[in-house]
Amino acid sequence: VPHPLILVCTHGRHDACCSVRGNQVSRLACNAYPGLAWECSHIGGDRFAANVVCFPHGVYYGRVGPAELVDVVEAYGKGWLALEHYRGRSAFPFDVQAAEYFLRRDHHLLGIGEVKLEGFERTGNSVEATFQVPQGQANVHVKVLPGTEKYRLTCGAEHVSAIPSYELVSCSIA
Repeated sequence: VPHPLILVCTHGRHDACCSVRGNQVSRLACNAYPGLAWECSHIGGDRFAANVVCFPHGVYYGRVGPAELVDVVEAYGKGWLALEHYRGRSAFPFDVQAAEYFLRRDHHLLGIGEVKLEGFERTGNSVEATFQVPQGQANVHVKVLPGTEKYRLTCGAEHVSAIPSYELVSCSIA
């Protein structure tokens, strides 16, 4: 399609949180943006419900409530990211998503096209990612830490699981 496409996860069979939170956001999105917003099935990250994916860029947003939806969609329509709900790009592995987030946060790079991944390399429990940005080349080093606290990954989870976290080691632009 020649216009942005907004998907909201409402897949209640997989996780009730996606149904409860996602349906509230989906109803608002479909009414506010007819033909642009759609309900979808499971997209991952149930603990981040309501989840929103914006195409064509594959931008993931999480914990989007009805009050935040319009700001998120309007920013995306203007080519900007709403960083407070930004989960990353669907084309990047989780550790690279974290690197991109840290780069955008620390250097105030909110334009969707301002950051382009050039490559990444994993060594042990860390990743070094290289991005092209308006100021030059950015190098971001992120350490992946094993989860120490355990969480329910879905509303219906019977067991808790440790979730890895990401720590920024360095972020520079040359």
